[in-house]
Amino acid sequence: MPPSAPLAAITAGTSAMARPSKVRSRSRSTNSTAGGYGEWDNVNIATNVGDIEIANGALGMKGLGGSVGDPTKTITVDAGNQLIFWNSSFGPNSGYNKNIHVLGGAIFAVRTSPNTFFNGNVTLEDNAEWDYFNGGGNQTMNGTYTLNGNVHMLIGDSTVTFANVISGTGGFIWDAYNNQVVFTAANTYSGGTVIGGGLGLALTGTGSISHSTPIFFGGNNPANVSLDVTGRPDQTLTLLSGQTLGGIGSIKGSLVVSAGATIAPSGTNITLGRTTGNSSTGTLTASNGVTLAGTTIIKLNGSGVSDQVQSGAAITYGGTLNLVNISGSPLAAGNSFQIFNATTFNPSSFSSIVPASPGAGLAWDTSHLNTGSLNVIAGSAPPSVSNVSIVGGNLVFSGSGGTASGSYVVQVNTNLATTNWTAIATNSFDSSGGFNATNVISGGTPKSFYRIKVLP
Repeated sequence: MPPSAPLAAITAGTSAMARPSKVRSRSRSTNSTAGGYGEWDNVNIATNVGDIEIANGALGMKGLGGSVGDPTKTITVDAGNQLIFWNSSFGPNSGYNKNIHVLGGAIFAVRTSPNTFFNGNVTLEDNAEWDYFNGGGNQTMNGTYTLNGNVHMLIGDSTVTFANVISGTGGFIWDAYNNQVVFTAANTYSGGTVIGGGLGLALTGTGSISHSTPIFFGGNNPANVSLDVTGRPDQTLTLLSGQTLGGIGSIKGSLVVSAGATIAPSGTNITLGRTTGNSSTGTLTASNGVTLAGTTIIKLNGSGVSDQVQSGAAITYGGTLNLVNISGSPLAAGNSFQIFNATTFNPSSFSSIVPASPGAGLAWDTSHLNTGSLNVIAGSAPPSVSNVSIVGGNLVFSGSGGTASGSYVVQVNTNLATTNWTAIATNSFDSSGGFNATNVISGGTPKSFYRIKVLP
């Protein structure tokens, strides 16, 4: 390592330097062997050492003392290079008090770290890598984390807790192995939360991911606890407007899909070129109750094959049920799909179903939604008008052929060449499917056309 002023402030108990990396600081401490690995072992770095840059290779910082130089300055890891922190032999809260900036294509790794990674504020750019390996027991990261793009996260061998806010416009894909990741803060990052197959994220205390979208459970095991919210006071994952949840996996706790939010089981997610889920249909489960007030997208792939939303308690229907036929063949009368599974259902209908019909001459049979199933049946003839009269300046028309006690809307249009029908009244068919509608005649309107639209 060539002599320089700042390196005079770096003193080592023992030093291991094998094929050293190239390191720069603003006060220019440099050693170089292209693409190699260098290690600062049991080093004390004085607080007058400023910014440090990992410019070529990998630098391991192992067993550091009380500081990594000026704690207000930054270690920058350039693209293609690595910064690796090892265990501290100077106590659980010593060392690692530095801002860290990881550029795209660079790796920031913590291996056999102290129990607490003390005040290391980390910023990760798009396509940076974020690693935790070989830890012994639980590890806590106390610093803030900023995600400025999609970041690749790998965690194994220990439970890692992030105790401070994770922010930024980016998100992460996590696809390593074993153990749990825990968030205890109300995070504000707005990119994706992509949880690989067999992995589990826990939200405890005020921990939340209420700005993140999409949230995606990778793998193909619906029993895998991908998200555990039982450590929150409400034991609930609440999806807010604009958020989506997809993939295959389980939530330990309750699920609330608010108005404007979307749940869509299964699907494909490719982030940073890594595929974490690729299933045409699948199941999303919550161990407790499920409340559906947004949009629920269910894919149908031939009679008896579909996505499914499951609950270990009750499912409360609401919002829009969006049914997507992906089979390549038209739906047919007699098709049946078990799209929900729960102990109870309340109520037994949605605000709307899209599309309103499964096809020409067909209808959705929603009478079995109280058991979670949906059927395709032959559609009945539309209601017909049998009597028209003018009574006291009102147009009165009546007819039959509706769905007994079902709902309908009266619509009006002044030009049949357009599709701009305006709803003017909503009512219910009687017990025999009959209807009677009364509408005021406007003298200023030369002609009007009326129709009855049956509501699902």
